[in-house]
Amino acid sequence: MLLSHVPPDMLKVAMQQLDLLLRRDFIGMLPTEIATQILEYMEVEDIARNIMLVNRQWYEIATQPCVWRKLFHRCGWKVDRSRWEFYYALPQKVTPTRILLDSAVFQVSRAMAIPANILSSPALSDQLVTNGHEDTSGAEKGTVAALLAHQRSTLDLNALQGMLLEDSSLSARAADGLSAATVRAMLLDASRHVARKPRRMLYSLLDLQRQTANEDTMLSQKTELDAGASQQSFYQQMFQRRQGLKTLGSKSPATTGMVGTSSPSSSTDSSLSSYVPSPSNSPLSSSPVLPWHSPQIVRTDKTRRYHPHNTQSKRRPWEAKPIDWRQIYSEYYRLLRNWRDGRCRVDRWESAHAESIYALQFDRRNRLFTGSRDHSVKVWHISETGSQITPLATLRGHTGSVLTLQAEGSTLITGSSDSDACVWSTDTYTIKQRLSHPDAVLSLRFNDRWLATACKDGIIRIWKRNCDAFADPFELVGHGVAINAIHLHEDILVSASGDRTVRVWNLETRTCTKTLSAHTRGVACVDFDGKYVVSGSSDRSIRMWNIETGECERTISNAHSDLVRTVMFDRRMDLMVSGSYDESIKIWRFSTGALIHKIKNVHTSRVFKLMFDRTRIISCSHDRSISIIDFSAELPHARLLV
Repeated sequence: MLLSHVPPDMLKVAMQQLDLLLRRDFIGMLPTEIATQILEYMEVEDIARNIMLVNRQWYEIATQPCVWRKLFHRCGWKVDRSRWEFYYALPQKVTPTRILLDSAVFQVSRAMAIPANILSSPALSDQLVTNGHEDTSGAEKGTVAALLAHQRSTLDLNALQGMLLEDSSLSARAADGLSAATVRAMLLDASRHVARKPRRMLYSLLDLQRQTANEDTMLSQKTELDAGASQQSFYQQMFQRRQGLKTLGSKSPATTGMVGTSSPSSSTDSSLSSYVPSPSNSPLSSSPVLPWHSPQIVRTDKTRRYHPHNTQSKRRPWEAKPIDWRQIYSEYYRLLRNWRDGRCRVDRWESAHAESIYALQFDRRNRLFTGSRDHSVKVWHISETGSQITPLATLRGHTGSVLTLQAEGSTLITGSSDSDACVWSTDTYTIKQRLSHPDAVLSLRFNDRWLATACKDGIIRIWKRNCDAFADPFELVGHGVAINAIHLHEDILVSASGDRTVRVWNLETRTCTKTLSAHTRGVACVDFDGKYVVSGSSDRSIRMWNIETGECERTISNAHSDLVRTVMFDRRMDLMVSGSYDESIKIWRFSTGALIHKIKNVHTSRVFKLMFDRTRIISCSHDRSISIIDFSAELPHARLLV
């Protein structure tokens, strides 16, 4: 209103003055720390399409790692830092002091190793490895920290100091100029490093403990190397195999950064190769090499002289290169776009079993478990690229079809039509316990407290877990006919039955808290995440329930043209995947129930079971095949996303 009464000449002057103010580079005038905090609250599209195109200064501010890290975490995404540090460990420069420090950390780690019987306990090993040590409870962290603190308090530093200085695999020059007090300070500081990172050390020890057979195989293959191959080239090949590289020695010595490799541009590193411990007389020949202080790794930049109380001069033995948050964000965005557009690669393995495959599960350690009508359970290893599966073991202990299974850590439990549930050890592939039932076991689930089994007789049996033993069973009665599927989350159990209902049970009170009734035919499958329940039925529909209110919030009628046999959802990804007897697999948006994509020609018969994670869907069928639908093609960091 005011501008309408202003004379044109005055309005022109005001516009000119405002134009000068608007042309000021207010982002460039601010300190970088404040400018990046402003950009953290903007949308990604605005940053990519507008901010980064203004000028070079704005581009440099918009590409700061802290900006993209904030954007990445704001979307609820996570990176598995332990896998990042393992695959992208920064090479350490070889110096005499560096060699001695690495050896000190190794000796202390070996001296502080927790006994094997404690490492193999489910409370420590299974959850730490399976959950990626992100969801570890405070009690478990306290237990591990207390164990390592006790080990550190009982260290014989004098003995370790003597072992370091007398180790024939270390050159005398490694200790040149270092007093006994400095060596002792290195040992003390190494023990503090190990005790300060209890979960990291325990995770690595557990992971490498399970790779003992593979390590022995690689060490035995050393004799097959050419006579002219150096010890360092063997270490290089072993390190590349551990990273899952297909072609060994494909990288040039300048890029691999291994000790003992000759490079025209680096004569200093090759001159120090004599200080590397040899496989014959070093502790490394009989003990696993911890990935964060492998002595075969070198560093390209300068390393300052070690001083135990100078935090600026110390480098963590497990240090990895910084995460490229912009690249990670870009790859995860492309991964979600691949899910939305159905852009994927399908790999299929025919005749994986002799009969139909009813049950399937895979874990973060790239292990795949399948159960079949041929009475067997097979364990497979999935390659890092997901394009190949290799059989590891075939377990035979049932006399009927294997209808259901679940694996967590080193424990595998299978249920069969022979009325037995077998508890297996995946370390030895032997049966540790057999639980008898009056009828076929159609479904089972277990966690760190409970084991729930659902039978054809319509009764749910609950077993209390004590380490790897299950005892003190009790029954939950409520369904009138066979229970087709169950799902367990903490102390809440959800069951789906042929009586057209889904029931919610509280295992502490042993009561049914809610009955969800809306399906017009029997319920065949169910999934549950603690708040929402998704059920699939013979009426060809999928329903999404909120157990807090007991209401059905969304219904997808005619989701498939035949019985919906398997369903799974992930709220963080806002995805739901279903498989049916109509031979198809469909991807849905969980929040709206809208169909995103239909994947055809994956199987030639009924789909019995599927499971998915961030990057892929794995399914099995009546046609005896296993299919992997991979959405992470050409995304090298996709395996690091959780």
